[in-house]
Amino acid sequence: MAAIQFPPNLPKPTIDAYSYKPQSSNVSTEFEAGPRRVRNRYRTPTYDFSLRWVLHIDELGVFEYFMKEVSNWGSTWFDLTLLFGTGLKRIEARVPSGTYDTSVISGEYLSVTINVEGRDIPYIAEATYTAETQNLFYNGAETFSGVETFDGYKG
Repeated sequence: MAAIQFPPNLPKPTIDAYSYKPQSSNVSTEFEAGPRRVRNRYRTPTYDFSLRWVLHIDELGVFEYFMKEVSNWGSTWFDLTLLFGTGLKRIEARVPSGTYDTSVISGEYLSVTINVEGRDIPYIAEATYTAETQNLFYNGAETFSGVETFDGYKG
């Protein structure tokens, strides 16, 4: 993990604006004839995160100091706890753009949004994957009740 830690006394990012996606690690080569060749440049991609915090004005001061002085405007990797399919886990993150947006919500509370790049994303174990996928396929209707699937089934 990184030597720097995101301030633990600040709240976790809000769920309503939380999203992440992997950056593509694929490279494709076109040929004059035949299908293109696709391969991975690396095994573990980095991820792009969109995060939002609701901070009290005093907490905003801590956040701004961390961004400017501790993480060198986000260019240094730091530890950040985020939500994944494995629960709340700590990853290494940085802010490639070095910027964030703030807006007043009400009184002394502000909204801070930021785009973060993360690495070392946790995954479930292979045994857990195997057990869970067997449950999904064999319990079909119970697992997907109320959701319309590709084959038109609606539970």
